[in-house]
Amino acid sequence: MALQSIRLLIWLLSLWRNAALEQSYSEYATLLRAHLMNGLDPAVPPKSVRTADYSKAGTEVRMSIRFFKVQGVSASEGQMRLKVWVRMQWSDLRLAWDPAAFGNVSETTFRAVGHADLEGTEIWVPDIQLYNSNEGNHATLDGANPIVYSDGTVFWSRPGILDTMCRFTGLVAFPFDRLKCAMEWGGWSLSDGFQGINLTNAGYVFLTT
Repeated sequence: MALQSIRLLIWLLSLWRNAALEQSYSEYATLLRAHLMNGLDPAVPPKSVRTADYSKAGTEVRMSIRFFKVQGVSASEGQMRLKVWVRMQWSDLRLAWDPAAFGNVSETTFRAVGHADLEGTEIWVPDIQLYNSNEGNHATLDGANPIVYSDGTVFWSRPGILDTMCRFTGLVAFPFDRLKCAMEWGGWSLSDGFQGINLTNAGYVFLTT
């Protein structure tokens, strides 16, 4: 019985995926993007359901960092260079839609470079910077297209480098202690009245394979 249930679930998932990827997908996806971008101003913070007492405007941004490689550490110069993915997720109800009205298309993508680059960015993206960096995020993280889901959830994952200025702790007993460097993240031009910043789980993941 369990095996039959699993087969049925796989069959239903296959039907769902095929329904969204018919030959007409391109036409529906084009219509959907035009519908969502009609009147949308990427400089204006999103509309969402916030539970914060201090603001109902804007959205909550959840972020995490996936660490891939330590490219360099200089204790004497107070610098650390890391290969990472910076991932952010938020809600923007202006981008929600009914998939049934658009050929069962349940997700789409938009072009995005960064919060300050309105010409290269089609939708609102968070204004979150690494404060103690040698270079801004716009220079060290690659551009990537955010994925938008039909309920208005936006997921944005960017690969790149974090070139961090560090006030290392653990130097007194080095090399018998652990070096620690704090990363200071926050909004640059937007306050938490428009974008709350929260961690996804622990806020970081290390590549283990």
